[in-house]
Amino acid sequence: MDAAKARQFYEESLNTLYIQRNLGRLADFYAANVVTHPAFPGLPPGIQGFELMIRSFLDTFSDISFDIKSFTQEGDTFSCNLIMKAKHIGNFMGIPATGRTAEVVDNLRCRVENGKIVEYWSNVDTQSLQRQLGAA
Repeated sequence: MDAAKARQFYEESLNTLYIQRNLGRLADFYAANVVTHPAFPGLPPGIQGFELMIRSFLDTFSDISFDIKSFTQEGDTFSCNLIMKAKHIGNFMGIPATGRTAEVVDNLRCRVENGKIVEYWSNVDTQSLQRQLGAA
């Protein structure tokens, strides 16, 4: 997959899963045995845990948008820096819904095999997000 196709693939996954909230298509983008880095505490491994994480996120945030600031691809791996903007509507890390809109940076990397993400590394600036929600 070249860089343009990799970016299109990832943008489609963001749009489908987070904007349209269509988790029925999760397996179109992620392998059943996807490995997340870091692992999601208390969640099962693979796509089942990934789906629970996304559902929790969608229960916590609405009006979600993404702005990909940079995107690179090499071999079977792509990386991007993106800004996610969303409205806080549910409990997040012990912070009750505030109704505030927050922006957070995510630096992520994904490894793709057979047209699906098999490894997912995410480095979200949760401290900034907590400050914007009034917790820090």
